[in-house]
Amino acid sequence: MQPMENLIKSLSYLFYAAASVDNTVSPKEITTIHRLVDDNWKMFVTQQDPFGVYALEEIDNALSEFIQAGLSAETAFQHFVEMYTANKTHFHPDLKHGIMDICIQTANEVNRLNKKELVFLSRLDVLFKA
Repeated sequence: MQPMENLIKSLSYLFYAAASVDNTVSPKEITTIHRLVDDNWKMFVTQQDPFGVYALEEIDNALSEFIQAGLSAETAFQHFVEMYTANKTHFHPDLKHGIMDICIQTANEVNRLNKKELVFLSRLDVLFKA
């Protein structure tokens, strides 16, 4: 897989995990992910982005697949961890900050942050700082 393909796939897993960590994925969370990725895509892309404007569509499609499959938040997060660990060099500090911001806003979208969401965000923060 190309680096950008890895990035898009790993972000799909991570954003799904952020939305589903409380065992539900609301339409508001999906809308938030879509809006934030669309607004901030420039921080994710490089000049070698083979997906260009199709990256958001790829993430949307992956989120739909994960919801239909009933993928657990933990499984999705572990997929992200594996891809992140194998491709750490592609995750520069600004990118990690932007990803964290999207996850926080997604998790906070419905009824504010609960304990599961806070634990998830803490795990992501520890991963990014390791």
